[in-house]
Amino acid sequence: MNEEESEFDIYVDLYDTVKSFKLNRAEEILKNFESKKGCKFNLTGDETKRRNLSSTAVCTYALSEYINFWNVNKKSKYKRSFCTLDGYYDYICDKVTDSNIPETELLDEFGILNILHFLQKIRCGPNSKKFVKYDKKIMEIIRALCKQFIENEFNFKEQPHPFIYYRFLSMVEDTKKTILKDINENINEWRKGKETGKLNSFIDKIIYKYLFSVGTESKLAKEFETNGISVYANDVGNSEKGNDDWTITDKENNTYIIKKESGKLNIYKCGSSDDVFNFFYDRIYDNAKYDMYRQIAFYHANDRTLFDVKRLIYSLLIVTKNDRYSDNLIKDKVLELIFNEQFDATGLLPIGHVVNNDFVITEDNQIDVRRVSTNPILSSVECFNDLLTHKSLEMDLERYQDNFELTYEWIMKRLRKNPDNRSLGWYPEYESTHTPESWVGGHTLLFLKNYCKMLSKLIKKSACKYLQYKEYRELKTLDITWAKLYDSYEIKKYIDQCMGNKVSYYRSALIFGPPGSGKSTIPKALAKKLKWDYVELTPGLFLAKGNQNIISEANNIFKRLKRMKDTVIFFDEVDELVKSRKDYSANAWIVTALLPEFADLWKRKEIKFILATNDITKVDSAVMRGGRIDLVLPMGGICWKNRLKILKDAIDNDNNAVKEELKNRIFGKLRDENVDNIDRNNIEEQGTDELKNFLERTNFVPVIEIEEIIRELFKGANIEEIERADIKNIIKDIENRQQFKIFFKGIGGIGNFENGEFKKFHDDLLSKLYPNIKLPSTERAEETEYKKKIKDVIIRGNTF
Repeated sequence: MNEEESEFDIYVDLYDTVKSFKLNRAEEILKNFESKKGCKFNLTGDETKRRNLSSTAVCTYALSEYINFWNVNKKSKYKRSFCTLDGYYDYICDKVTDSNIPETELLDEFGILNILHFLQKIRCGPNSKKFVKYDKKIMEIIRALCKQFIENEFNFKEQPHPFIYYRFLSMVEDTKKTILKDINENINEWRKGKETGKLNSFIDKIIYKYLFSVGTESKLAKEFETNGISVYANDVGNSEKGNDDWTITDKENNTYIIKKESGKLNIYKCGSSDDVFNFFYDRIYDNAKYDMYRQIAFYHANDRTLFDVKRLIYSLLIVTKNDRYSDNLIKDKVLELIFNEQFDATGLLPIGHVVNNDFVITEDNQIDVRRVSTNPILSSVECFNDLLTHKSLEMDLERYQDNFELTYEWIMKRLRKNPDNRSLGWYPEYESTHTPESWVGGHTLLFLKNYCKMLSKLIKKSACKYLQYKEYRELKTLDITWAKLYDSYEIKKYIDQCMGNKVSYYRSALIFGPPGSGKSTIPKALAKKLKWDYVELTPGLFLAKGNQNIISEANNIFKRLKRMKDTVIFFDEVDELVKSRKDYSANAWIVTALLPEFADLWKRKEIKFILATNDITKVDSAVMRGGRIDLVLPMGGICWKNRLKILKDAIDNDNNAVKEELKNRIFGKLRDENVDNIDRNNIEEQGTDELKNFLERTNFVPVIEIEEIIRELFKGANIEEIERADIKNIIKDIENRQQFKIFFKGIGGIGNFENGEFKKFHDDLLSKLYPNIKLPSTERAEETEYKKKIKDVIIRGNTF
């Protein structure tokens, strides 16, 4: 086994082990902390112990992530073991706004920011459709936190732990649209404060100055016009009315709030939700960068009393949050330093300083600066989980997989079990009682889920060293889009209908057609449409170690392909790989071995694959059976509507007198008609002979040739200012060109322009290839109806 194969197999084994634990043990652990008296989680497994609202938020978010995981695994038996998530969500909302909570601790800033952080994640997660409620009191607490920061910028007795800044910033980022809406609707509440100057400065940045006032709604449109604001319509018909306010957006995407105040309609111009986030980020960024450099200095000075690796972690997370920090050398050094601090024996981090608390939420939902008794300490898995979920560091963390594996091994070693071997959970790393606690359990399960996700990406990267692979970010640079893709025999319609979304039942297709018809463009465009990665396979890859080793190579390739996620796979020239056993009996053993591989690949929900061949008669028929290939579709010359669009776009491209004249000559009464609205009858009744000739003469001309012909034909037609006499001469010159005579006048043979293979393919499709077509259907009668439609497309859709 070579090093490449060994790395891949190690990642696969580790991933399968973590996934198995998630599937079989996670529910057992969460159940251990579930209260029997409602939708909440106990701090420990003992029902008599006090309950912790922050623990409930952490465990509920873990539950929401795992329910989603269990639901996508058909073998899972844990689909509906818990109460519905909206019960937990409502419980957290009610308790966080309850002024009398004897069963929970005081809601200090550490706790409230944790709760708001996870509450928003639950609300926006995979099961969020049920959560329509966003409690007004929750918004009052968010408002109080924001105002507290604006007024004091958290300048308390001690410099707050960067964790506080990070959670606060995450809360603002998650709720920035809600905050902006609240400022618009409750501006007077925002202006109330100890020091109104800072608050007013903030509000002025978010809601710009008062513009003007009108007496009645009937005058509104006129006043907008007078003040130079162009809305989509000359009335309030395009506005969204809510309570006593309107929100109107103009053509430049500026937003205006129209408020009824003192009997008048006052109009304000609004900023964006990004303005809200950037206001806070600008002030936190410099503090975090200073703290990061400070911790680096303490480390190199060997000052262990002041150095805290967890402060360093959260400083880095803030600094790299918004792609503002560009010093990759420092970033890499900080990551190296963080993982150097990790204990080899346990995979954990030093305990570090407490997360100091300087204020609590009072009964009237205001923030009161005073000390509370709790001094929470961050757990290692909580820190590592925040690292793993930080998108800007995702690529950098992959080289530290061994460090994360150390933590995973320690997690598995310290899992507490009862005498019946039932999993109970984990205990805080800095306590000696070894009593499992819910907040540790929740954070650890979230770490395992995100570590599993990291392993999945590493598996994919390891697999791709063996394959021709393009990430989605590379595909984005290609000038290929689904919308621009030219159609042939309505292949776009069927691929889009059946495979054009990530969760569709149909997962595979075989495309057949002559060389140059664009078969390889379809899977690239599909991958770009889905925002997935792309893998392309050719027969040469399977034959890299000789014909005698084709099966072992195929096993290695498919083993990797089946581990891909969010990927479109393209098998080119598949007839070389699975030749018909009827005509090529010598290859029967290869086909027999590969058929189960295609069937296994089809079972993978996060994969779509497309096979392509020039000659479908050479492909073994067994490949195209159900459970392997869902669709078999032809692809030849492009349809007449796309050819018409190429011509119309070329003429519309430059608005000048020559092009206008050409448009009249070629399109006639259809000159201003949208191509999608044109059918054959339009062309027969309102079109010109030139237009009909063009469509008939380009039936079997490849798209590249058509574009080249039109480009050459219209050379010299892009002149903007010319005399009328010159226009006639230019038009005459164009009409005398060979391309114009052949394609628009029907004079002379098209010679080398027409592709004989395209015409032969079309004729063969009608006479003998048609039965191979396989379309989406649930019943045979429906399939027959589909085939009738596509036969009409074959006869009339591509040709004119």
